[in-house]
Amino acid sequence: MRLILDRKTLFFLFIVILFIDIFLLAVCVYPTNILLSLFEPRPGSCLIFEEKYCKKGEPIYYNNHLIGAGYRLPKKAVVFAPFDGEVSTSITANLEKKGEKFQYPGAAVNVFDDIHHIKYNIRAVYYDARSQQLPTYNIKRGEVFAIVSEKTINIFGDYNLILGFSQHDNAIKMLKPSLELNKKYLGI
Repeated sequence: MRLILDRKTLFFLFIVILFIDIFLLAVCVYPTNILLSLFEPRPGSCLIFEEKYCKKGEPIYYNNHLIGAGYRLPKKAVVFAPFDGEVSTSITANLEKKGEKFQYPGAAVNVFDDIHHIKYNIRAVYYDARSQQLPTYNIKRGEVFAIVSEKTINIFGDYNLILGFSQHDNAIKMLKPSLELNKKYLGI
């Protein structure tokens, strides 16, 4: 039996084989980069999580003020930096509820002004073994700055991640929760 292919089919097969060859060549030359990029999480439309987690946050209030959003994410879910900045991994959230004091580890991506005052930031309260290893480092938008664990931040419920944006208030000369940035990035 003889197989006869028309020109369109042959051209299509040629293109398919060409793309397969190019992909295989790229994998041979840059194996780690190509293969990892196929399976790495990528920031979604919110710029902070993979798309499937962007709308999962629930508003968190502390002393009747909106401070951010709480998340119940799978272990090892990643949090991306939504802007270029400097990561500080040595932050501790000191919170109090009904007279009981709580401390939780976390990290922040800070953006500084010309005289090295924080203009605005995103704070992540979460448990991560890496969080205490590097005190500060520079980060680019879209890079991972936090990896979520299964441990909860139980002062607010059973969330394993709390995110909140703050902005410098010149009148009081300190950071305060930013309704504008929380709405822009967290949708709350």
